[in-house]
Amino acid sequence: MSKHLVTGVCGFVGSHLARRLLAEGHQVYGVDSLVCGFAENIDDIIHHKNFLVKISDINSLPFNFLKLLGGIDYTWHLAARGETYWCRDNPEEALRANVHGTLKILDMAKNAGCRHFFFSDTSAEYDGFDDDEYFPTAEWMAPNTVTPMGYYSITKMCASSLNVVCSCALVS
Repeated sequence: MSKHLVTGVCGFVGSHLARRLLAEGHQVYGVDSLVCGFAENIDDIIHHKNFLVKISDINSLPFNFLKLLGGIDYTWHLAARGETYWCRDNPEEALRANVHGTLKILDMAKNAGCRHFFFSDTSAEYDGFDDDEYFPTAEWMAPNTVTPMGYYSITKMCASSLNVVCSCALVS
């Protein structure tokens, strides 16, 4: 039985992932602030013997949180503030949630000896392409002079870059 951390566990994707991991016999630790996720998304698994959830902003977790759980094998980082209008109106908080939060989870995973880190990115990084000439978009299309155009897109692109740079340290 492997141990999995799922950030954003009360969101649509996070709750489905947790459910699947539990069905496969894994131990699942979930974290969610309930700012974007909904507790009712995990109502059917909240009392599962292999599931533990912590309601907290990821930036408020103690650095040794994953070590206190006895280490972690897989980290699934799905937590983010994704509402584009909110990110536009609260750029510093968007940076804190999406960039600093990702860096904190990466550092915590490394500190706990986690060797597998999965990051949920977004196609919003390519939000400047509005015409059919550039659809579907591809990863090589960003960043450029057209994209990204919004605060959400920019914070997710920065978090994605952190993931590439920092996750290399997980396997070194």
